[in-house]
Amino acid sequence: MKPYFEACAALQYIYLEDSYVIGIAEQDPDLIFLLDAVLTENHPAYQVPPSEIYYCFKRLALRFEDVSDVDWKALRLKNALSTDADGEVDYGNIDTLLLTGNRAHIEGCWGQVELTFSRITVDYLEP
Repeated sequence: MKPYFEACAALQYIYLEDSYVIGIAEQDPDLIFLLDAVLTENHPAYQVPPSEIYYCFKRLALRFEDVSDVDWKALRLKNALSTDADGEVDYGNIDTLLLTGNRAHIEGCWGQVELTFSRITVDYLEP
């Protein structure tokens, strides 16, 4: 298995470990993680963040298309729920995303899932 940034061009300049999961949806046949994602400096949409913020964040949908063989090893959304000072809710991070061909192992404090997919796409939800 390879880490996501080596195995998937769409995720090459996104840092998932410090991105926030703000929703998870199974929209047949896709599995979607809604993220406040950290963009690295090499990402084309990167902007220098304000001085009080360490990262450049963009809201996006990380979509695993045409999923099959979905195996939720754990789903702990209630336990992972956190609210920041602005009232924004999140479920923690994607701590691990490993890919082997069209198989994925994904985990974070929100849970753990393994699945087969046809492709991974990233849909930016804000400019």
